[in-house]
Amino acid sequence: MLPTKKTVVGASMLRGLDLKEAYVGMQVDVPFQLTLSEGYRDLWQGCFFTLDRLYTSTPFAESMKFDEQILPFGLILNDAVSMSHVDATREVLEVGFENAVYLKPVYAGDTLTKSFVIKNLRPTQDAKHSIIVVECQLYNQNDEMVFSADKLLLFYQLTHPSRILRQPHNASPPPKSAFLEHLKQNGQDFLPANSPLAVLQPGQLILHDATKPIGKSMNMMLSTLFRNMHPMLHNYKRYKENEIVVPGALVASAACAASARALFEVLYESMEWCNFINKVAPLDAIGAMTYVRSIRQLTEGLEELQVTTVGMKNVDVTRDLKGVELPIELFTEQLMPSSLEELIGSQSPVLKDKIVCVVSRTLVRQSPYGQMSNVPLL
Repeated sequence: MLPTKKTVVGASMLRGLDLKEAYVGMQVDVPFQLTLSEGYRDLWQGCFFTLDRLYTSTPFAESMKFDEQILPFGLILNDAVSMSHVDATREVLEVGFENAVYLKPVYAGDTLTKSFVIKNLRPTQDAKHSIIVVECQLYNQNDEMVFSADKLLLFYQLTHPSRILRQPHNASPPPKSAFLEHLKQNGQDFLPANSPLAVLQPGQLILHDATKPIGKSMNMMLSTLFRNMHPMLHNYKRYKENEIVVPGALVASAACAASARALFEVLYESMEWCNFINKVAPLDAIGAMTYVRSIRQLTEGLEELQVTTVGMKNVDVTRDLKGVELPIELFTEQLMPSSLEELIGSQSPVLKDKIVCVVSRTLVRQSPYGQMSNVPLL
Protein backbone atom coordinates (compact mmCIF):
# COMPACT_ATOMS: atom_id res chain seq x y z
CA MET A 1 0.00 0.00 0.00
CA LEU A 2 1.43 3.35 -1.10
CA PRO A 3 1.78 6.01 1.56
CA THR A 4 -0.69 8.90 1.36
CA LYS A 5 0.83 11.99 -0.19
CA LYS A 6 0.77 15.12 1.91
CA THR A 7 -0.08 18.35 0.08
CA VAL A 8 -0.56 21.98 0.91
CA VAL A 9 -2.53 24.62 -0.97
CA GLY A 10 -1.38 28.22 -0.99
CA ALA A 11 -3.46 31.36 -0.70
CA SER A 12 -2.47 34.98 -0.97
CA MET A 13 -2.26 37.04 2.21
CA LEU A 14 -4.28 40.24 1.89
CA ARG A 15 -2.29 42.89 3.75
CA GLY A 16 -4.31 45.91 2.82
CA LEU A 17 -7.66 47.64 2.82
CA ASP A 18 -10.62 45.46 1.86
CA LEU A 19 -12.89 47.90 0.06
CA LYS A 20 -15.95 45.96 1.12
CA GLU A 21 -15.24 47.21 4.63
CA ALA A 22 -14.47 50.83 3.70
CA TYR A 23 -16.64 53.64 5.05
CA VAL A 24 -16.57 57.43 5.11
CA GLY A 25 -14.43 58.72 7.98
CA MET A 26 -12.35 55.54 8.13
CA GLN A 27 -8.68 56.23 8.94
CA VAL A 28 -5.92 53.96 7.67
CA ASP A 29 -2.59 54.43 9.43
CA VAL A 30 0.30 52.96 7.44
CA PRO A 31 2.98 51.42 9.70
CA PHE A 32 5.83 51.77 7.20
CA GLN A 33 8.45 54.52 7.55
CA LEU A 34 10.53 55.87 4.70
CA THR A 35 13.73 57.87 5.07
CA LEU A 36 14.20 59.88 1.90
CA SER A 37 17.92 59.75 1.22
CA GLU A 38 19.82 61.81 -1.32
CA GLY A 39 19.49 58.77 -3.60
CA TYR A 40 15.74 59.35 -3.83
CA ARG A 41 16.34 62.95 -4.86
CA ASP A 42 18.98 62.01 -7.43
CA LEU A 43 16.81 59.28 -8.94
CA TRP A 44 13.85 61.64 -9.13
CA GLN A 45 15.82 64.41 -10.80
CA GLY A 46 17.28 61.87 -13.19
CA CYS A 47 13.75 61.19 -14.44
CA PHE A 48 12.01 64.56 -14.10
CA PHE A 49 13.42 67.92 -15.17
CA THR A 50 14.15 69.98 -12.05
CA LEU A 51 15.68 73.37 -12.81
CA ASP A 52 14.53 75.64 -9.99
CA ARG A 53 17.44 76.28 -7.66
CA LEU A 54 15.53 75.98 -4.40
CA TYR A 55 15.34 72.26 -5.27
CA THR A 56 18.75 71.81 -6.89
CA SER A 57 21.15 74.08 -4.96
CA THR A 58 21.92 74.01 -1.24
CA PRO A 59 23.68 77.44 -1.28
CA PHE A 60 20.62 78.97 -2.98
CA ALA A 61 18.25 77.37 -0.45
CA GLU A 62 20.45 78.52 2.45
CA SER A 63 20.36 82.05 1.07
CA MET A 64 16.56 81.83 1.42
CA LYS A 65 16.97 80.76 5.08
CA PHE A 66 16.19 77.07 4.50
CA ASP A 67 18.34 74.27 5.95
CA GLU A 68 19.40 72.99 2.51
CA GLN A 69 17.91 72.29 -0.92
CA ILE A 70 14.33 71.08 -0.63
CA LEU A 71 12.90 67.90 -2.10
CA PRO A 72 10.70 68.69 -5.14
CA PHE A 73 6.92 68.99 -4.95
CA GLY A 74 6.35 66.07 -7.34
CA LEU A 75 8.52 63.71 -5.31
CA ILE A 76 6.64 64.50 -2.08
CA LEU A 77 3.26 64.30 -3.84
CA ASN A 78 4.22 60.87 -5.16
CA ASP A 79 5.18 59.66 -1.68
CA ALA A 80 1.99 61.06 -0.14
CA VAL A 81 -0.40 59.37 -2.56
CA SER A 82 1.47 56.07 -3.05
CA MET A 83 -0.52 53.24 -1.50
CA SER A 84 1.06 49.99 -0.39
CA HIS A 85 -2.23 48.94 1.22
CA VAL A 86 -4.44 49.27 -1.87
CA ASP A 87 -6.81 46.38 -2.61
CA ALA A 88 -4.78 44.37 -5.14
CA THR A 89 -7.67 42.00 -5.84
CA ARG A 90 -9.47 44.66 -7.92
CA GLU A 91 -8.49 46.83 -10.83
CA VAL A 92 -8.13 50.42 -9.70
CA LEU A 93 -7.75 53.61 -11.70
CA GLU A 94 -6.60 56.97 -10.41
CA VAL A 95 -9.17 59.60 -11.37
CA GLY A 96 -7.22 62.59 -10.10
CA PHE A 97 -5.92 64.68 -7.21
CA GLU A 98 -7.30 67.70 -5.37
CA ASN A 99 -5.97 70.19 -2.83
CA ALA A 100 -2.32 69.13 -2.94
CA VAL A 101 -0.44 71.46 -0.58
CA TYR A 102 3.25 71.42 0.42
CA LEU A 103 2.99 72.47 4.08
CA LYS A 104 6.56 72.28 5.41
CA PRO A 105 9.85 71.74 3.55
CA VAL A 106 11.10 68.17 3.33
CA TYR A 107 14.84 67.52 3.15
CA ALA A 108 16.98 64.52 2.29
CA GLY A 109 17.35 62.53 5.51
CA ASP A 110 13.81 63.19 6.74
CA THR A 111 11.75 60.14 7.71
CA LEU A 112 8.15 60.21 6.55
CA THR A 113 5.03 58.34 7.60
CA LYS A 114 1.55 58.61 6.14
CA SER A 115 -2.06 58.33 7.09
CA PHE A 116 -5.18 58.06 4.92
CA VAL A 117 -8.73 59.18 5.70
CA ILE A 118 -11.65 58.17 3.48
CA LYS A 119 -13.49 61.43 2.83
CA ASN A 120 -16.15 60.29 0.39
CA LEU A 121 -17.62 57.24 -1.32
CA ARG A 122 -19.90 57.77 -4.27
CA PRO A 123 -21.19 55.89 -7.31
CA THR A 124 -20.14 56.81 -10.84
CA GLN A 125 -22.70 58.47 -13.11
CA ASP A 126 -23.73 55.09 -14.55
CA ALA A 127 -24.08 53.70 -11.00
CA LYS A 128 -21.97 50.65 -11.91
CA HIS A 129 -18.72 51.52 -10.12
CA SER A 130 -17.49 53.52 -7.15
CA ILE A 131 -15.28 56.56 -6.65
CA ILE A 132 -13.46 56.88 -3.37
CA VAL A 133 -11.87 60.14 -2.18
CA VAL A 134 -8.94 59.61 0.19
CA GLU A 135 -7.20 62.38 2.09
CA CYS A 136 -3.47 61.57 2.10
CA GLN A 137 -1.48 63.05 4.98
CA LEU A 138 2.30 62.91 5.17
CA TYR A 139 4.24 63.46 8.42
CA ASN A 140 7.94 63.92 9.19
CA GLN A 141 9.96 62.47 12.06
CA ASN A 142 8.77 65.33 14.31
CA ASP A 143 5.11 64.39 13.75
CA GLU A 144 4.60 67.56 11.71
CA MET A 145 2.29 67.32 8.72
CA VAL A 146 4.41 68.24 5.71
CA PHE A 147 2.06 67.48 2.80
CA SER A 148 -1.64 66.94 2.26
CA ALA A 149 -3.58 65.89 -0.85
CA ASP A 150 -6.87 64.27 -1.79
CA LYS A 151 -6.68 61.28 -4.13
CA LEU A 152 -9.66 60.12 -6.22
CA LEU A 153 -9.81 56.43 -7.15
CA LEU A 154 -12.21 54.52 -9.40
CA PHE A 155 -13.05 50.94 -8.42
CA TYR A 156 -14.73 48.61 -10.89
CA GLN A 157 -17.43 47.56 -8.47
CA LEU A 158 -20.12 49.42 -6.61
CA THR A 159 -19.60 49.92 -2.91
CA HIS A 160 -22.46 48.73 -0.73
CA PRO A 161 -25.22 51.39 -0.86
CA SER A 162 -25.26 51.79 2.90
CA ARG A 163 -21.68 53.10 2.75
CA ILE A 164 -22.30 55.71 0.05
CA LEU A 165 -22.12 59.36 1.11
CA ARG A 166 -22.77 61.88 -1.59
CA GLN A 167 -21.29 64.84 0.27
CA PRO A 168 -17.64 65.02 1.41
CA HIS A 169 -16.90 64.09 4.99
CA ASN A 170 -15.96 67.11 7.14
CA ALA A 171 -15.23 69.22 4.07
CA SER A 172 -12.77 71.97 4.96
CA PRO A 173 -10.40 74.29 3.09
CA PRO A 174 -6.85 73.04 2.44
CA PRO A 175 -4.43 73.74 5.30
CA LYS A 176 -2.21 76.83 5.09
CA SER A 177 1.40 76.31 4.12
CA ALA A 178 4.17 77.38 6.50
CA PHE A 179 6.53 76.78 3.56
CA LEU A 180 4.78 79.47 1.51
CA GLU A 181 4.61 81.89 4.44
CA HIS A 182 8.37 81.52 4.92
CA LEU A 183 8.94 82.49 1.29
CA LYS A 184 6.63 85.49 1.50
CA GLN A 185 8.38 86.74 4.62
CA ASN A 186 11.98 86.12 3.53
CA GLY A 187 12.07 85.78 -0.23
CA GLN A 188 12.13 89.41 -1.29
CA ASP A 189 15.14 90.17 0.93
CA PHE A 190 17.32 87.31 -0.29
CA LEU A 191 16.41 86.64 -3.92
CA PRO A 192 19.53 86.88 -6.06
CA ALA A 193 19.69 88.63 -9.43
CA ASN A 194 18.50 86.23 -12.09
CA SER A 195 18.63 87.41 -15.70
CA PRO A 196 17.09 84.33 -17.45
CA LEU A 197 13.57 85.00 -16.06
CA ALA A 198 10.96 85.07 -18.81
CA VAL A 199 8.25 87.72 -18.76
CA LEU A 200 4.93 85.86 -18.89
CA GLN A 201 1.50 87.24 -19.76
CA PRO A 202 -2.07 86.17 -18.84
CA GLY A 203 -3.68 84.34 -21.74
CA GLN A 204 -0.33 83.00 -22.97
CA LEU A 205 -0.15 79.36 -24.12
CA ILE A 206 3.34 77.86 -23.92
CA LEU A 207 4.22 74.76 -25.93
CA HIS A 208 6.98 72.91 -24.10
CA ASP A 209 9.67 71.14 -26.11
CA ALA A 210 10.53 68.52 -23.47
CA THR A 211 8.91 65.19 -24.40
CA LYS A 212 10.11 61.91 -22.88
CA PRO A 213 8.79 58.57 -21.58
CA ILE A 214 9.03 57.39 -17.99
CA GLY A 215 10.46 54.10 -19.31
CA LYS A 216 9.90 50.52 -18.20
CA SER A 217 12.85 50.37 -15.80
CA MET A 218 12.20 53.78 -14.23
CA ASN A 219 8.48 53.07 -13.82
CA MET A 220 9.32 49.80 -12.10
CA MET A 221 11.99 51.41 -9.95
CA LEU A 222 9.96 54.41 -8.81
CA SER A 223 6.85 52.29 -8.19
CA THR A 224 8.90 49.91 -6.06
CA LEU A 225 10.82 52.67 -4.29
CA PHE A 226 7.62 54.42 -3.18
CA ARG A 227 5.85 51.13 -2.30
CA ASN A 228 3.18 51.21 -4.99
CA MET A 229 2.02 47.60 -4.83
CA HIS A 230 -0.81 47.18 -7.34
CA PRO A 231 -0.12 44.49 -9.98
CA MET A 232 -1.21 46.82 -12.82
CA LEU A 233 2.05 48.72 -12.28
CA HIS A 234 4.54 45.89 -12.59
CA ASN A 235 3.09 42.41 -13.16
CA TYR A 236 4.09 41.70 -16.77
CA LYS A 237 2.92 38.10 -16.35
CA ARG A 238 -0.67 39.09 -15.62
CA TYR A 239 -0.84 42.13 -17.91
CA LYS A 240 0.41 42.74 -21.41
CA GLU A 241 3.08 45.37 -21.93
CA ASN A 242 0.58 47.95 -23.18
CA GLU A 243 -1.71 47.22 -20.21
CA ILE A 244 0.90 48.16 -17.61
CA VAL A 245 0.18 51.69 -16.38
CA VAL A 246 2.28 54.53 -15.00
CA PRO A 247 1.00 55.79 -11.60
CA GLY A 248 -0.90 59.06 -11.75
CA ALA A 249 1.56 61.04 -9.64
CA LEU A 250 4.36 60.15 -12.05
CA VAL A 251 2.21 61.16 -15.05
CA ALA A 252 1.35 64.54 -13.48
CA SER A 253 4.98 65.06 -12.43
CA ALA A 254 6.22 64.32 -15.95
CA ALA A 255 3.78 66.81 -17.48
CA CYS A 256 4.67 69.52 -14.95
CA ALA A 257 8.39 68.82 -15.24
CA ALA A 258 8.18 69.50 -18.98
CA SER A 259 7.21 73.09 -18.07
CA ALA A 260 10.16 73.67 -15.74
CA ARG A 261 12.39 75.49 -18.19
CA ALA A 262 9.75 77.90 -19.48
CA LEU A 263 8.41 78.82 -16.01
CA PHE A 264 11.80 79.20 -14.30
CA GLU A 265 12.21 80.19 -11.49
CA VAL A 266 9.46 78.58 -9.44
CA LEU A 267 9.91 78.65 -5.66
CA TYR A 268 6.65 77.06 -4.53
CA GLU A 269 3.66 75.31 -6.06
CA SER A 270 0.34 73.84 -5.05
CA MET A 271 -2.17 71.81 -7.05
CA GLU A 272 -5.86 72.74 -6.96
CA TRP A 273 -6.84 69.71 -9.00
CA CYS A 274 -5.54 67.20 -11.51
CA ASN A 275 -7.76 65.07 -13.77
CA PHE A 276 -6.44 61.97 -15.51
CA ILE A 277 -7.93 61.46 -18.96
CA ASN A 278 -6.19 58.56 -20.76
CA LYS A 279 -3.94 55.80 -19.45
CA VAL A 280 -0.17 56.04 -19.86
CA ALA A 281 2.10 53.07 -20.51
CA PRO A 282 5.80 53.19 -19.52
CA LEU A 283 7.01 53.75 -23.11
CA ASP A 284 4.52 56.51 -23.94
CA ALA A 285 6.38 59.79 -24.38
CA ILE A 286 4.87 62.55 -22.21
CA GLY A 287 4.91 66.19 -23.27
CA ALA A 288 2.96 69.24 -22.14
CA MET A 289 1.69 72.73 -22.74
CA THR A 290 0.87 75.39 -20.15
CA TYR A 291 -1.75 78.12 -20.27
CA VAL A 292 -1.22 81.16 -18.01
CA ARG A 293 -4.65 82.04 -16.58
CA SER A 294 -3.60 84.93 -14.36
CA ILE A 295 -0.61 86.67 -12.78
CA ARG A 296 -0.54 88.89 -9.70
CA GLN A 297 2.18 90.45 -7.62
CA LEU A 298 2.44 88.52 -4.36
CA THR A 299 5.17 90.46 -2.55
CA GLU A 300 8.12 92.55 -3.67
CA GLY A 301 10.07 90.27 -5.99
CA LEU A 302 7.51 87.44 -6.04
CA GLU A 303 4.59 86.82 -8.40
CA GLU A 304 1.78 84.27 -8.23
CA LEU A 305 0.69 82.47 -11.38
CA GLN A 306 -2.52 80.52 -11.92
CA VAL A 307 -1.74 78.04 -14.69
CA THR A 308 -3.20 74.99 -16.38
CA THR A 309 -0.73 72.38 -17.61
CA VAL A 310 -2.02 69.78 -20.06
CA GLY A 311 -0.02 66.56 -20.39
CA MET A 312 -0.09 64.59 -23.67
CA LYS A 313 1.29 61.26 -24.80
CA ASN A 314 3.13 60.56 -28.03
CA VAL A 315 2.82 64.12 -29.32
CA ASP A 316 5.83 66.13 -30.49
CA VAL A 317 4.33 69.20 -28.87
CA THR A 318 6.25 72.08 -30.44
CA ARG A 319 6.01 70.56 -33.93
CA ASP A 320 2.64 68.79 -33.98
CA LEU A 321 0.78 71.69 -32.32
CA LYS A 322 2.48 74.57 -34.12
CA GLY A 323 -0.29 76.79 -35.47
CA VAL A 324 -3.06 74.49 -34.16
CA GLU A 325 -6.10 76.27 -32.72
CA LEU A 326 -7.18 74.79 -29.39
CA PRO A 327 -10.46 75.39 -27.50
CA ILE A 328 -10.00 77.77 -24.58
CA GLU A 329 -12.30 75.58 -22.43
CA LEU A 330 -9.53 72.99 -22.29
CA PHE A 331 -7.53 75.39 -20.10
CA THR A 332 -10.21 77.37 -18.24
CA GLU A 333 -12.74 74.71 -17.24
CA GLN A 334 -12.52 71.47 -15.26
CA LEU A 335 -13.98 69.07 -17.79
CA MET A 336 -14.96 65.46 -17.24
CA PRO A 337 -12.90 63.06 -19.41
CA SER A 338 -15.88 62.27 -21.66
CA SER A 339 -16.67 65.98 -22.17
CA LEU A 340 -13.03 66.77 -22.81
CA GLU A 341 -12.67 64.04 -25.43
CA GLU A 342 -15.87 65.18 -27.13
CA LEU A 343 -14.58 68.77 -27.23
CA ILE A 344 -11.17 67.73 -28.56
CA GLY A 345 -12.66 65.34 -31.10
CA SER A 346 -14.81 68.08 -32.62
CA GLN A 347 -12.35 71.00 -32.49
CA SER A 348 -8.78 69.64 -32.27
CA PRO A 349 -8.76 65.99 -33.43
CA VAL A 350 -4.95 65.93 -33.51
CA LEU A 351 -5.18 65.47 -29.72
CA LYS A 352 -7.93 62.85 -29.72
CA ASP A 353 -7.05 60.16 -27.12
CA LYS A 354 -3.70 61.88 -26.55
CA ILE A 355 -4.39 64.01 -23.45
CA VAL A 356 -3.33 62.17 -20.29
CA CYS A 357 -3.84 64.79 -17.59
CA VAL A 358 -5.01 68.35 -16.99
CA VAL A 359 -3.44 70.05 -13.96
CA SER A 360 -4.54 73.29 -12.33
CA ARG A 361 -1.65 74.78 -10.37
CA THR A 362 -0.69 77.88 -8.42
CA LEU A 363 2.98 78.81 -8.78
CA VAL A 364 4.97 81.30 -6.77
CA ARG A 365 7.82 82.54 -8.90
CA GLN A 366 10.55 85.13 -8.77
CA SER A 367 9.14 88.11 -10.61
CA PRO A 368 11.14 89.58 -13.49
CA TYR A 369 9.49 92.92 -12.72
CA GLY A 370 10.71 92.81 -9.13
CA GLN A 371 14.21 92.23 -10.42
CA MET A 372 13.92 95.11 -12.86
CA SER A 373 12.87 97.47 -10.08
CA ASN A 374 16.19 96.80 -8.36
CA VAL A 375 18.28 97.89 -11.35
CA PRO A 376 19.83 101.31 -10.56
CA LEU A 377 19.13 104.16 -12.96
CA LEU A 378 22.30 105.35 -14.65
